[in-house]
Amino acid sequence: MNKILLIDIGNTRIKWALSTTQGQEKSGFENQNVFQWQKDKLPGELSSQWCHLEQPEAVYISNVAGEAIRVILTNWCQFQWNITPEFVIVSETCCVITNSYPDPDRLGIDRWLAMIAGWTLVRNYVCVIDCGSAITIDVINSKGDHLGGMIAPGLALSARALTDHTHALTAEQKKYFPMLANNTEDAISSGCYHLFSGGIQHMIRKVQQQFAPDMRYIITGGDAELVLEDLKDDPEIELEHEPDLILQGLLISSKIK
Repeated sequence: MNKILLIDIGNTRIKWALSTTQGQEKSGFENQNVFQWQKDKLPGELSSQWCHLEQPEAVYISNVAGEAIRVILTNWCQFQWNITPEFVIVSETCCVITNSYPDPDRLGIDRWLAMIAGWTLVRNYVCVIDCGSAITIDVINSKGDHLGGMIAPGLALSARALTDHTHALTAEQKKYFPMLANNTEDAISSGCYHLFSGGIQHMIRKVQQQFAPDMRYIITGGDAELVLEDLKDDPEIELEHEPDLILQGLLISSKIK
C-alpha cells in the first residue's frame, strides 16, 4: 500500500491530504488539513503540518502561487524526506479530458485538475464551479471536451479591490451579510457577497440555457459553502459539493505517471 502526499497551493490557503492507494484504487485520504499560508512563515508551517507524517512515497503538488513558493516546497521536501516533489502541469489531454485553450499552458493548473476530477466523478456533461480567490466556471461535455469557462473575482478579492482603491474604506471578510447595513464595513461585505452569490447563480442559469439538461454542477473552493447556503432554496439549481476536488484531480493524475 503506497502513501502519496497531495498538496493544493492556492493564493491564500494550502490544502493537503495523505492518500493511501493500493494498485489503481483510491482507498482514502488520511491526515487531511487546510491552512492559511504566508511566505515568510511557510517553512515552519510546513514542518508543523507534516513532520509527524510517515514518509510518503511521492509528493504531487498543484501550485498557483508562483516560483518562490515552488522553491520553498521543493527545498523542504528534499531536506525532510530526500524527495523531489512533482509539480503537476497542464497538458493538451489527460484522463480523456481535452484542453480547449489554443495555448494549453495558459489554463490554470487548479482549473485543469478540478475538471479532471469533476468529469471522472460524472463521466458526462459537467459544470465545475470553484469559489476561491477567483470564481471559475468550466464546462466539459460527455466526451471529455472542455468547452471553455469563465473567471470572475472571488468574494474577498472583490471587497479588497473596493477598499484598496477607495479612500478611508475598510472591510473584513465576514460570514454575516445583512441585506441593508448601517455601517460601511457591513455594507461592503454585504454588497460583495450578494454580487458574488448572485453572479454565480446568473452564470449557472446561462450554462443551463445553453447546454445539456442533464448537466451536473459540482462546486468546490473555500467559499463554496456560502453559495450552497444561499442557493439551497433555488429549485432549478442543484449543486454537488466536492471540497477536495483539486486533491482528487492530483490523485487521478498521479496514477497515470
